[in-house]
Amino acid sequence: MKEKINRLSKPQVFSGMMVKKEKSSLAKISHLPSVAIVNIVGTHCNLRCRYCFHSRKHQDEPQLMKAPLLKKFIKEFLELPLRTCTFNWHGGEPLLAGLDFFKTVVGLQSQFSKRGQKIKNSVQTNGTLIDEKWASFFKTHNFGIGVSLDGNEESHNHFRVDSNNRGSFKRVINGLKILREHGIEPGILMTLTRENVRRAQDNFLFFVENLKVKSWAINPYCDIESANDNETVNNRGFTSVLKTYIDLWLAYNDKDLQIREIDDFLGALLKKPIFCACNFKGLCWTSFCLDYDGKIYLCDSVLRRKEFFCGDLLKQSLFEVFASARWEGLIKQSKMLSTECQICKWRIVCGNGCPSIRAGGIRGKYYYCSTRKKIFACLKEILNKERR
Repeated sequence: MKEKINRLSKPQVFSGMMVKKEKSSLAKISHLPSVAIVNIVGTHCNLRCRYCFHSRKHQDEPQLMKAPLLKKFIKEFLELPLRTCTFNWHGGEPLLAGLDFFKTVVGLQSQFSKRGQKIKNSVQTNGTLIDEKWASFFKTHNFGIGVSLDGNEESHNHFRVDSNNRGSFKRVINGLKILREHGIEPGILMTLTRENVRRAQDNFLFFVENLKVKSWAINPYCDIESANDNETVNNRGFTSVLKTYIDLWLAYNDKDLQIREIDDFLGALLKKPIFCACNFKGLCWTSFCLDYDGKIYLCDSVLRRKEFFCGDLLKQSLFEVFASARWEGLIKQSKMLSTECQICKWRIVCGNGCPSIRAGGIRGKYYYCSTRKKIFACLKEILNKERR
């Protein structure tokens, strides 16, 4: 545990910090994001995951971002006074854009980048389309890869199926195998559903012992907008899973084993935050989401929700979007604390969570408030014992 605390206590570098403005006109931008989440194929996907809200739409129809828009976006993003520009390529399933699309991406980045400017690329994929060509390209161009995998075969295949209702687990594992053969160790993104809460220990052991995974993140499925939703993980379930993971994480005593949510909770308590997950930051301006059609939203969690719409790159420049009253207004609202939050002892280290799942809208209280209070208290007790 002490080794884990030492790792989390090291100074961290935040990619979202704004650098010195190079042009006087940029003084109009108070909050300049350095991370672009780019939804390049719309809802187009080769899977039909049952919990995905896209699965209720026309996922068979290609919705590829057009070349002029892609060029305009990359050029304008790299023109902003940022030392590091991070491109997170999302979908649907982003690999459906094709290898030539991504070759164009790296070509445009090379064309428009400034001297000394660092470019980071990552892809969030379901992993089923990865082959030798994709893996070789990712390795050559130093792409970070995130793969969606919900746990062991039973857990994963319960929801992550294709259009013929066939589980995708074996195809994902094959994609992971190919990536590793090319020297790429992907991060794992696990969607936690109510169905899989009971498999918390089994899935932890599967990741650590079977797959030898060293890093993964947990996204609890939460759809508080739907009255008919049956899979949202409630506070009791999420708390149970996190406590199980904390116990197992400590028992393994491996300082290199990183579970995003545990790191973020501990980092907040130690006041040496790394905040891999943005929902601990209490702000939303370090990233933005660009949809395939040029529409810009606060992030991918609120994609196509009108109340989080920021601008249109087909009608505006990125500078105009980030200098707008609309952008500033949404940032201001995302920082708001509910009445209960304002008097909560965990207020500083919580930030009221993600605005996309606040009860009653962006000004409301974070849905997983109860979970946060219990996990903060649990970890604080563990830290106090370690320090005695």
